[in-house]
Amino acid sequence: MTPDTPHHEEASTNPVAAPSPGSDAMLAFVVKCAAALCLLGVVASAVAEPDHPARPLSFGFGAVLAVINFWLSRRIVARMVSQRESGGGTAGMLVVKMLGFFGLVYVAFKLLPIDELGFTGGLFVVVISIFIGNAFGPKARVESQHG
Repeated sequence: MTPDTPHHEEASTNPVAAPSPGSDAMLAFVVKCAAALCLLGVVASAVAEPDHPARPLSFGFGAVLAVINFWLSRRIVARMVSQRESGGGTAGMLVVKMLGFFGLVYVAFKLLPIDELGFTGGLFVVVISIFIGNAFGPKARVESQHG
C-alpha cells in the first residue's frame, strides 16, 4: 500500500467484511413481528378456547421453534455468502440445523401434550411475519453486488 492510497479501498476488496446478519434491519423486523404475533396468538387462543389449555402453549412452542429456525437459517446463509470458499462446511450446518429442528418437533410430539392445531399456528408466525415485513417493513439490504 502506498502513502497516497486511501484506506477505504482496502476494506472494500475484503469479501469477509460483510455486515453481520444481526445488523440486518429486515431480519430484526421479522423477528420482532413474529414475537408480537406469538404473544397475540397465545393470548387469543387462551381467551377463545379456555377448555383447551394445551393449545396456547403449543402455539407458543411452535412459534419459538419457528423463530429460532428462521434466525439460525438466516445466520448460516449469511455465513455461506460471506465465506464462499468454504461452502461445504457451512452447507452442512444447514443440514444439521434442520435435523435438529425435526428432532425437536418429533421429541415434543412424543413427550409433551402438544396440540397439533396450536403448534401449526405457531409455526406460521414466521411466514406471516415475512409477508408483513415485505409489505410494511424496512427495505432489505443488498448482500453483495455482482458486476
